[in-house]
Amino acid sequence: MVAKIIVIFLFIISLSAIFILYAFKLAMHFMYLRVKDKKKAGSTSDFFYRDFKDKKDAARWKDAWMLFPLLFPIALDDEKEELNAIKSRIKRMNIAIYSVLMLALVVVFYAAQFFPEGIL
Repeated sequence: MVAKIIVIFLFIISLSAIFILYAFKLAMHFMYLRVKDKKKAGSTSDFFYRDFKDKKDAARWKDAWMLFPLLFPIALDDEKEELNAIKSRIKRMNIAIYSVLMLALVVVFYAAQFFPEGIL
């Protein structure tokens, strides 16, 4: 019974980590769009609280959702160093999301092997 609770706990933690990492990835997309339009990057909380200092930030907020999809590579080819720095942070966030996703899949696989009758 304790093993089942641990497996469920690990799976819930890994799913929560995926959502949190993806939310911060979206905030970095928003920062990238601001810098690309020659504005200050701001902070990641600007994305979550929708603290828009510019008129075009509402459009940037919408564009940030699908700027760099998760399965596509990100090329560091901008001439501005600040844009490349944000892109490299987004790449690291993608790797972290993939790692947590693999951990969740491993937990589910071993749960299926050890508990063929089901967890619940």
